[in-house]
Amino acid sequence: MRRKPGIAAVAAAGLCAVALAVCAPAATAQTLIDTPNQPFDADRPALITADELIYEQELGVVTASGNVEIEQDGRILLADTVSYNQNTEVVVASGNVSLLNENGDVYFSEYAELTGDLQEGFIEGIRALMSDGITRVAAARGIRTTGNRTLFEDTVYTPCELCREDPDRSPIWQLSARKVIHDQEAREVRYRDVTLDVFGVPILYTPYFSHPDPTVRRKSGFLTASWQSSDFLGFQASVPYYWVIADNIDATITPTFTTRQNPYLNLEYRHLFPSGSLQVRGSGTVADRTSADGNVNDNAFRGHIDADGRFTLNDRWRTGFDIFRVSDDTYDQLYGVLIPDTRARTESNVFVEGFGGRNYFAANAFSYQSLRANQDSEPQPLILPELDFNYVSQPLVADSLISADANLLFLTREDGRRVARSSLVTGWTIPFTSDWGDVWTFRSTLQTDGYWTENNDPNNPNNFQPTNPEDGDFAFRAFPQAALEWRYPWVVQSGGWEQIIEPIAQVVAAPNGNWFNRGDIPNEDSLGFEFDDTTLFSLNRFSGLDRVDPGVRADYGLQYSVYSGAEAFSQFFIGQSWRLSESNVFDEGSGVEDEGASDIVGRVIFSPIQEIYTAYRFRLDQESLDAQVQEVTASVGNTALRLGLDYTFTASQERFGGFGERETATLFFNSRFSENWFAAASVERDIVAGEFQRARATLTYADECFLFSFTAETRNFDDRDLESDNRFFLTIGLAQLGQFETSITGGEEDQ
Repeated sequence: MRRKPGIAAVAAAGLCAVALAVCAPAATAQTLIDTPNQPFDADRPALITADELIYEQELGVVTASGNVEIEQDGRILLADTVSYNQNTEVVVASGNVSLLNENGDVYFSEYAELTGDLQEGFIEGIRALMSDGITRVAAARGIRTTGNRTLFEDTVYTPCELCREDPDRSPIWQLSARKVIHDQEAREVRYRDVTLDVFGVPILYTPYFSHPDPTVRRKSGFLTASWQSSDFLGFQASVPYYWVIADNIDATITPTFTTRQNPYLNLEYRHLFPSGSLQVRGSGTVADRTSADGNVNDNAFRGHIDADGRFTLNDRWRTGFDIFRVSDDTYDQLYGVLIPDTRARTESNVFVEGFGGRNYFAANAFSYQSLRANQDSEPQPLILPELDFNYVSQPLVADSLISADANLLFLTREDGRRVARSSLVTGWTIPFTSDWGDVWTFRSTLQTDGYWTENNDPNNPNNFQPTNPEDGDFAFRAFPQAALEWRYPWVVQSGGWEQIIEPIAQVVAAPNGNWFNRGDIPNEDSLGFEFDDTTLFSLNRFSGLDRVDPGVRADYGLQYSVYSGAEAFSQFFIGQSWRLSESNVFDEGSGVEDEGASDIVGRVIFSPIQEIYTAYRFRLDQESLDAQVQEVTASVGNTALRLGLDYTFTASQERFGGFGERETATLFFNSRFSENWFAAASVERDIVAGEFQRARATLTYADECFLFSFTAETRNFDDRDLESDNRFFLTIGLAQLGQFETSITGGEEDQ
């Protein structure tokens, strides 16, 4: 007997050939394995150990037997016997053959035979356990021909974990195929006579099925179809097509066919650049559309576009855009289009922004579209441009800071007021902490504004479309303001608890008078005003620049907080404002409209343990203590079962020309009652109207290989071609194969 390193290397390479010829195709069939197709090189170092190694020189056969182990390039092959015939160039491995490849996958067989040039081979009884420890592939036999084509017969594949108590029980699902062909040149796996078995029961058959092999990251082709049904569209069938345009570009084209309206088309386009990305989503059709006056427009165009992009120019500058437009205000709900942010209106934005230390610059352009039923988009503003520059200095004398916020805006409309505004707000802040531990903060600002307006009504600066507009006009304003804030936190630590009692007081002084908010200064960005615990200590309690908060006032409050570790936290805050000078800048019903005491605002947060959280925010009338605004958010429980409540109440503003009393409540629960089962439900009720707005319930099962989700929803909302309806959604997902979705929508009269 002679041991030849070269022959041992050949034997080792032959065994690795088995791995390449058999394991790679099996991996391809289940799309998890990516086995490199390395060429055979007998000079690559290989380590072979065996109880016995025999070289029969006359026959030209090398045989390793008894606990054979061959290692090469991170692969390990175990077998009872391995032989290599130099004359026929055939490598044969038999008896408890197993291969561990470099990515952790393990393959088992009893017999494997392969030609020395790796072009052809045969293996009997393939079984594979993937590196995830769950996915399994098995085939009765495999045949490799012409070096790029492998045929498997009687193949079974499943990514489902077997039952631990009964491993012989059928998995949740598996694919069974009479033949599986792996075409390595086309990089495609093709199946013949495929059956989908669920719990061992065949439920779906197809004579042909194919998908790309694991070496392909993306490939053009049809995706899983989906079906839906609704009153407006009838039965719908969607067939998506995925198109790989380039390595960094792809698109998904989804035509949907309906029985009651014309077909509609969805398109998604994605483009990745070296310094950014672009994504465009859109849809369109020709269908009936009911206008706000109740007239039906036959075969009108309906559609939407939703596009966004982000691009990095350099280390300090970036640019981007978000574009969203729809053809009409009910299209999104009828065709399942997701509206970003609030549904009252959509916003489109193009921007450039830069960052430098404590400084920030942004140039923006905004366009808006109203989605309210009785409101067109003509009065919606087009802002082109809005320039913002924010500067904060390094700490100066006594740790003081200087700030400057500059703003330039031009706003126009298709029909209505046009405004040009320049604004500069400069500020100086001085913090100070005394020896007693109380914290003082002095703040002073000077806001200077210049306006040019056209079609503005000085008697009603809140009206975008005045009936008696004036020609172009100029206005100027300089508004100084100063504030001194005092806080005195007291800390008490005992028994692992930390308590903080903090009285807060502030005096704000500014010139008083209606001149600073006069009619020739339009109000575009300060219409929304909410007096609550978050705005009590703000210098300017308006949200924008067009309105300022004049006069002298005192703000005061008391905050109490208690902590215990990272989980337990509770807090109570109550505060009020006292206006020392008369002003009519705030609307009636705002809570701060009169001279003297304002309404009382506050919050209560109670979370003694992680499983309990309650937050209550309020605004009470300062005389009667009647609630003007109440908001409650509460939840109790853990992942096994969690119950919650969201409640809001706003007192009537009808006597001030506003809205009536509003009171709504949402109850919800969610539960993960087992490792794989999840349930959730919610109910929304308009308490004032005495009716439910929406109810929704979802049941979901998910494990490593299977997803099932069923949702039922009822909505009480009518608007022209939108009617109160019931909706049912079903989603079934098979790991690595995709998911199937369907939904049914029906009006109440159909139920």
